[in-house]
Amino acid sequence: MLQWTDIVWLALAGACAMLGLLHLYIGLRHRIQRSHLLLAAALFSVGAFAGLELMLMRATSVEGFATAARWLHVPMFTMTVSLVLFMHFSFRLGHWWLGALACLVRGASLVADFTTGVNLNFIEINALEQLPLGFGANISVASGTLNPWMLLGQLGLLLTAAYAVDVGIAAFRLGGGERRDSAVRLSIAVATGYLLGGAAYAYALPVGGIAVATAPLFFGVALALSYELGGEVLRTAHLSDRLNAIRSDLHESEARLDFAQQTVGIGFWSWDFARDRLWLSESARQILGIRSADALDRQDIVARIPAEDRPAVLLALERTRRGGGPLITQCRIRHPAGGQQWLSLSGRMKPESASSGGMHGVLIDVSALHHAADQFRLMFAGSPVAMLMSDVEGRIMLANPQSEALFGYTTDELQKMHIEDLVPQAKRTGHRGLRAAFMGAAAQRRMQPRQEVQGIRKDGSSVPIEVSLNPIQRESSLLVLAAVIDLSERQRLERESALQREELAHLARVAMLSELSGSLAHELNQPLTAVLSNAQAALRFLDHRPPNLVEVREALVNVVDSDKRAGEVIRRLRAMLRKDPPSFILLDINEVVRDVLRIVRSDLLNRHVAIVEDYAADLPLVSGDRVQLQQVLMNLMMNASDAMQGVEGDRQLTLCTLRSEDGVEVRVQDVGTGIPVEDLERIFIPFVSSKKDGMGLGLAVCRTLVEAHRGRLWASNAEGCGAIVHLWLPAGDPA
Repeated sequence: MLQWTDIVWLALAGACAMLGLLHLYIGLRHRIQRSHLLLAAALFSVGAFAGLELMLMRATSVEGFATAARWLHVPMFTMTVSLVLFMHFSFRLGHWWLGALACLVRGASLVADFTTGVNLNFIEINALEQLPLGFGANISVASGTLNPWMLLGQLGLLLTAAYAVDVGIAAFRLGGGERRDSAVRLSIAVATGYLLGGAAYAYALPVGGIAVATAPLFFGVALALSYELGGEVLRTAHLSDRLNAIRSDLHESEARLDFAQQTVGIGFWSWDFARDRLWLSESARQILGIRSADALDRQDIVARIPAEDRPAVLLALERTRRGGGPLITQCRIRHPAGGQQWLSLSGRMKPESASSGGMHGVLIDVSALHHAADQFRLMFAGSPVAMLMSDVEGRIMLANPQSEALFGYTTDELQKMHIEDLVPQAKRTGHRGLRAAFMGAAAQRRMQPRQEVQGIRKDGSSVPIEVSLNPIQRESSLLVLAAVIDLSERQRLERESALQREELAHLARVAMLSELSGSLAHELNQPLTAVLSNAQAALRFLDHRPPNLVEVREALVNVVDSDKRAGEVIRRLRAMLRKDPPSFILLDINEVVRDVLRIVRSDLLNRHVAIVEDYAADLPLVSGDRVQLQQVLMNLMMNASDAMQGVEGDRQLTLCTLRSEDGVEVRVQDVGTGIPVEDLERIFIPFVSSKKDGMGLGLAVCRTLVEAHRGRLWASNAEGCGAIVHLWLPAGDPA
């Protein structure tokens, strides 16, 4: 009849067989996993132990019981050896001799099992009884003469437990980590199983029987080991997945690295000292134009370096090889396809090179950088203006040949100087402050655009210059590029231009006065006629008897007044004709307008032009040259008179002064046909005229003169008919 003990022990044996097969498969599949093979042996031993123990419990004869008890110690021996070897190879902890001693004692007990008595437990078995175990199950127990060699088996159990405890203690002392925790758990399981098994035998044998319920204890030990290894298998699988992911990431990184190398021209190299062989990555071979199948040594590369660069490269390699720090150098190298390229070499000794001897590093194709640097040097040297590059302290780092011509120093001399050395002595302190302020907020700008900057040449002479500053930010420092322009020629041309402008203005005045010659003759004829009439009257009054002295005196007074009038006309004419340099003084604009009107009034009357005057009172004084302003106003009045030549009816010229925009405005208005809108600005362009016989210089000269007075001159059309020319001058002190 089948009992529950039969089911349990058969299940234990079957479970041990299945787990043993699983670990046997893992151990055979992965030959390096010796732990799984040893655990499979232990599981098979526990399964065999459970089967023999079931036979022992179901024995019906003394001979069958004795035989089962004898063979029971065989799986016990293999299980003990397997567990000891498992712990030794898995953890390499504890005293190995203690485990070896446990195996040796267990082997000795197995020998005693087959050579003394009916088995290790009994010398002789006298009787066999059935012992109720509960729930309807009975087991067989024997009584007889005990075998004294059974103490050897008990000692083997204790030594195995002691070895497990020793491994656990060593693992505990090892420190934190998964390996330590696993060793501690397994040592506890093995020690507990063997101690309980030994205790069961020690208790059962003296009372006349053999405890046959120890298979679950050893199954628990094997199950604990299987659980630990199973977790390790899962961890290994997880690590394998992670390894595969890392490999995938590594392949992707390698692909990105290869792409980056090819994109930016970077390659890896390695030099084996022992064999004097070079390894180059694929990108490095592409940079150097070397086929993948070609073997290389150091001489292959060195031979392609030009002779003038070779000593420096060899010296840098040897210095790095002897522990002189990392390799950092640049050189040219001949390309197989022709031409040369620039390489930047960097490297260092391998960490493991103490025994093998080697160096590795990277090479970078910097030909484009050197080409750009060459182009920069050519551009810098060929700039039409002087160029100076300095650091934040004002030390000159670069200077082009134009700087030599400007300052008289050679390029080498300039690159040993300071920026302040090119500034006049009296202004050097202030220049340092300006330079410090610029460095604090560096931005591209022109240096003092409204002030004349002076530079000092090598011979001590000064030169007017214009300086434009451009900051250049590097990774670790700030540089300033200064473009220096010699203003000597420009100022000479400006002086000549100003002189020509004054000549042109003088010619314009002469031409205008020639047009006014009739009016001027009329102006002079009136006082001269009055002088003659008064002189003749005085002679007649002197012929009277007695002479009429009162009338003579009055006639002489009139002669004097007429002479003064003629002298004033001549004085104004001479002032207009003189080429005196401009003299800016404070002027009353109303008086200037009246002076001009006195000169042109007769001409305007001859042209039948009526004059309307509207002068504002209390106008501020303006700064200007009287003669130049008279010329401008005279030109405007004559142009207004010419614009009304074809007008039928009243011809009216309006002169108006008023305060406007922190200054004074003069308006000259006519009643002519007006100015086309598209010509309101063109009439001030040189050689553009609306008159048939005009030269187109009058208004252009007028605008130039007004702008020299910091004023404005423009035209507009009046409401109804006619045009207005506006003259605005700022109020203030002389310029």
